[in-house]
Amino acid sequence: MMTLVYFLLAIAILVFVHEMGHFLAARSCGVQVIRFSIGFGKEVLKWTQPKTGTEWVVALVPLGGYVRMEDASFDSKPLAARSWIVFAGPLANLIFAAVAYSFLFSADRQDQIRMMLSESLKGVVSQTLCKKKGGGRIAALEILLSTMAIANAIRERKTHQIPSMMQTSRALGMQTLNDALARLVKDGLITPEEAVDKSHERALLVKELRGAGIAVNYAEEEKK
Repeated sequence: MMTLVYFLLAIAILVFVHEMGHFLAARSCGVQVIRFSIGFGKEVLKWTQPKTGTEWVVALVPLGGYVRMEDASFDSKPLAARSWIVFAGPLANLIFAAVAYSFLFSADRQDQIRMMLSESLKGVVSQTLCKKKGGGRIAALEILLSTMAIANAIRERKTHQIPSMMQTSRALGMQTLNDALARLVKDGLITPEEAVDKSHERALLVKELRGAGIAVNYAEEEKK
């Protein structure tokens, strides 16, 4: 239930910021705003601003909103002004996102975010699509599961150790991208060249495949 409440609250905030961008731009261009509404459907709250006559409305369904302007007032403005009013909504969202991002990931909050992530993370599955022999695609799955060691690495800024932890935790079900690619090659599902092309650690994968007796014809492998 609380997840739904937080979702609706987040949507309402984004809608408010977006519509406020349109509203402020319209006012700056001298366009009369008739109504500023957050949500659709039945009106829950309504207030009319005495000085401007603008109606401020909060409706029952907060999944959207609108700014209603006086048509004659809007249409009488030059193209540049009308374009600015239309563009101001998305611009407001971009500015809000930049401010929120800088706040959430500021230096004094990074430790708190790492702590929250280490406690809430259960696992991550990442897929890389590879060209399958004979046509089609097949996914190479990289699997990270949260363990006490992984959580400590996140909390203590030692995330560079996570790949090696994944390699030593294969018995728990973890799998690096190279592990997945090598298995697909050994199962005859993709070519060695396709595997190396999709790998982020190509030299290591080439070494593993050649160690398993698999020929790899890849001209770039020594450079990676």
